[in-house]
Amino acid sequence: MKVVLFTDTYRPEVNGVAMTLGRLADYLKEKSFSVKVVAPLPSMIGRDEPHVFRSYSLPFFPYPEVRVAIPNPFTLQKELREFAPDLCHIATPFNLGLTGLHFCKKNRTPVVASYHTHFDRYLPYYNLSILKNGLWAYVKWFYSQAEKIYAPSRETEKLLREHGLNSIEIWPRGIDVSFFRPKEKGEASPLPPAHGKLTLLYVGRLAPEKDLSILMEAYESLPPHIKRRVRLVLVGDGPMAKELREKADDSVLFTGFQQGEELARFYRFADLFTFPSSTETYGNVILEAFASGLPVLAVNQGGVKENVRHGETGWLVRPRDVDAFRQGIVTLVEDAPLRERLSRQALFYAKRQSWENVFSNLIRSYQEVLQKREQISIHA
Repeated sequence: MKVVLFTDTYRPEVNGVAMTLGRLADYLKEKSFSVKVVAPLPSMIGRDEPHVFRSYSLPFFPYPEVRVAIPNPFTLQKELREFAPDLCHIATPFNLGLTGLHFCKKNRTPVVASYHTHFDRYLPYYNLSILKNGLWAYVKWFYSQAEKIYAPSRETEKLLREHGLNSIEIWPRGIDVSFFRPKEKGEASPLPPAHGKLTLLYVGRLAPEKDLSILMEAYESLPPHIKRRVRLVLVGDGPMAKELREKADDSVLFTGFQQGEELARFYRFADLFTFPSSTETYGNVILEAFASGLPVLAVNQGGVKENVRHGETGWLVRPRDVDAFRQGIVTLVEDAPLRERLSRQALFYAKRQSWENVFSNLIRSYQEVLQKREQISIHA
């Protein structure tokens, strides 16, 4: 099987979509499939890979971390004709996704598509709610042309069905529990000494759609006897970084962008993972926190709630509610046995979420698409 993957974000960019697709490409190669990834030139320097075809790109004005690809149709089509894919997997519905859809339809190559981001939920954070209906009309048109749509969670599947899309399968995420793992005895911390304080951790983009204003307000308004017992560490970068740094008190630490082993160490040396985002289709960082043995405080909305089971693998509160999030912090800080129980059960849960199962099921789905197309050709 020869698979071409079209995406507007790919490693070395670091986000849930880019890292998942990178793992998928690696898995396909490990299983002796041929894979070609069509992606933008990245904003950061990193090793390039021979199976990746890069298109010229520019930073997206409202969100410079995102790259807008401007593909050269002649060189791209030449590359794709030489590769001659059996299946097209389109991961993002914008420039490169449109280019991929056009090529695959023109060459009668089967198309599958994965849905990764609730862009409609981002719009209010950027005062663009007026675009919601138009965005959904486009999303429906785009994804309806795929033979299968892969959604990361049941919540996302339900939303897509409500907008008239069908042929949807769940494609969840996995976690490498040998990489993200609890701290070991004698291991050095990447953080300055806490002097007995509990470390509350957030990992992700520092962006409005992550509801960081809720986290910061909840933290700043903690009762004094709780505030003295905790510190907050924010790992990541983004458009809100400057604003957050200016407003935060001295008990908030900003580490900037982290990846690899250093990122894993920040998880290992935290005591509680705090994730206020209400816009997630899945929330890969939740599994990273679970595998690191962290109790998780999150909100009861989006794909996050399918992994965070209230009182079992984590603690859920109402979305976009400062009082509820503050009370969640208070509850978990004051109740050490609860934190320990959530930590144990989260770690047990993470150990059952293997990438092998996730990707082997996806390949079976690919094969079903190809078999269906072959049967249609025989009877045509």
